[in-house]
Order: sequence, then structure tokens, then C-alpha cells
Amino acid sequence: MDRDKWEEAVSLPPVFLGLEPLEWKNKLFIGPAGSGKSYKAARMLQSRYDVGERLPVWVNIPRMLFDLRREFDNEVVGRILRKDHVVLDDLGAEHTTDWVTETIYIIVNHLWEHNKNLIVTSSLDVPEIAERFGDRLASRILSICEVERTEEKDFRLEEGGN
Repeated sequence: MDRDKWEEAVSLPPVFLGLEPLEWKNKLFIGPAGSGKSYKAARMLQSRYDVGERLPVWVNIPRMLFDLRREFDNEVVGRILRKDHVVLDDLGAEHTTDWVTETIYIIVNHLWEHNKNLIVTSSLDVPEIAERFGDRLASRILSICEVERTEEKDFRLEEGGN
């Protein structure tokens, strides 16, 4: 994957640009679709842009896996592993296979082993993450992230899809 495609794939989605930054905290945001998980993660990610360190990375998991399958480019994961602050958005939105579980485990385990920072968003609850991806992955996420549940309403539907 060339650098321009990589930067597009891991930069903050335009829908989140211009939000008020929120202090970074390692979090596992859990809640239903549209409840503000990605919104909060994006605000925290923005707080890291002005710190003067390596840029943080936004990873939409289904998109990353799609790119990996299409490009057969393991450098995608390598670039994520070199970051100090990582957001893994929409854990559980992808079709879960052994390959998917191993790929996500490699990323989370590396962040855990190197005391790096992580935010995860998911519509799955902690027991569902453990059931779908294994206790080992769930345990590592929980050792890095504090669980925070988001509101039970879908803000996108309330706004009429705009």
C-alpha cells in the first residue's frame, strides 16, 4: 500500500474533524450503534495531534482487514505497531475468522507488551468480546483499557441521518 493510501486509511475520518479534543484515556467504549463510542474516541485521538510525538493512528478494523486481504500488505499492521496511540474502531463489526482474530490479537498484544496506548470501540460487551475473540485478547484489552459504556440511543438516527 503506498503512503498516500496508508495515510488516508489511518487518519481521522472527515466526519470527526474539528471536534473539541478530549484528554486521551485508554478506554474500551461499549454501547449500541450510534451511541457516541467513535465520537469520544475521535475526540481523544485529536488531543494527541498537538503533542509533538509520533502521530496517533485511527484504525477502522473492517477497513484494515479489507485492505490487508486486498493488498496482501503486512506493512499495514507494521505501521500500526509503530504507533504509540492507537484507536481500534468497531471491534466485532467484521466477520470473525481465525485470521481476523490472530490479526487483531497481534496488534493488541504488541500494544500491551510495549505499554502503548489503546482505545477500542465495540458494540459487543466484554463477555461477547471474550467469546468471539478469545479470553486472551479480551484480557489484554481490559488490562490496557478502562471500560466505559455509552448512551443507549442512536444519535445518527435522532439527527435524521445527517
